[in-house]
Amino acid sequence: MRSAILKTALGSALIVVLLGGVPAQAAAKPDTFPLPNGFQPEGIAIGGHYAYFGSRATGDIYRADLRTGKEA
Repeated sequence: MRSAILKTALGSALIVVLLGGVPAQAAAKPDTFPLPNGFQPEGIAIGGHYAYFGSRATGDIYRADLRTGKEA
């Protein structure tokens, strides 16, 4: 039983090494989102691949793509 688990773990590790580890797309996600000037975010909601920010100042809703960080 232990040898089967060990073989599976070693096989999985070998596949990750041979395929180059983490895909570049996963590593390129943004850390910040540029909001419009004067935008005062009050709340954040996340749905699917998008983040929604509400503005206290104007009541506007800003939608950003979580994959790119750009306005969507």
